[in-house]
Amino acid sequence: MTLYQTHVAKIIRTWKLIDWCKYDPNVHDRDADVIIDDRFVAGADRYCVYRKLKDDGDGFITYTQIIKVIDTIPPSVTCKDTLFCYYGGYAGAGAEPDPMCTVPTYTSPDFAATDNCTPANLISFRWELDLNYTSTKSIDKKSGPNMKRFVSSDLTPGKHKLYVIAEDNCGKEDTASCIIEVKIAKNLHHIVTMASQQ
Repeated sequence: MTLYQTHVAKIIRTWKLIDWCKYDPNVHDRDADVIIDDRFVAGADRYCVYRKLKDDGDGFITYTQIIKVIDTIPPSVTCKDTLFCYYGGYAGAGAEPDPMCTVPTYTSPDFAATDNCTPANLISFRWELDLNYTSTKSIDKKSGPNMKRFVSSDLTPGKHKLYVIAEDNCGKEDTASCIIEVKIAKNLHHIVTMASQQ
């Protein structure tokens, strides 16, 4: 797909030229005017194309100009590493699990990004998750589009890598990644805390 085919907006202008020495406003059935050369279109290497028009002899020319607004700059998205601690207290007399010791649901801060032409509230987000992250990227879960934040109750103790993808209205994307580290804190109180690493 060429650059000029991907556009954020399209402006349509209709131009009308009248030669009052020839034009008769009472004539309503007119022949088509002639575009001398319409082979050229605007694109990455030619941002403006001049059209040469020829009147069919009635003193009236109409031409529709299409202006496509393009965007080649992707949005900018950020994601911060996070330490997610939860406290368990019941050691268990047997093998039975303590429901208070299960990993609680993690909710990230709202996603945020900036863009040169798309308002922040119209930028679309999605995420990908690499559970138990190692040096090799392996995506275990993906979200659909239009996500506001990341929410999961499947984060076991360890390090997980979250990829946040932002997309503007022209289809340009930017990706940021961050580590979510889950730790068990040895404490007798059932408390959940979250702390962001700067």
